[in-house]
Amino acid sequence: MLELGLTLSDLDYFENSTLFIFGADTGISRDLSDTIAIGAEIGLRYQPKFSPAPILLGTGLDTINDTGSRVGLPISVFLTWRF
Repeated sequence: MLELGLTLSDLDYFENSTLFIFGADTGISRDLSDTIAIGAEIGLRYQPKFSPAPILLGTGLDTINDTGSRVGLPISVFLTWRF
């Protein structure tokens, strides 16, 4: 029996874990009474591409963490209770 192991301890997969996300929201709120309101919001988010760390160079897995930028469309519905 032959066993082979590889341990990669505490390696960063991205050069930086801080990423700025740009976005905007618009919405509507409607009073149902003096104490209750309902509403909805829709937004647009843009997340730029991460910078992958070069820890896998030459392994054939160079692009495994090569994620692209993303655009998101979050939708929220809410209920407000005033007391």
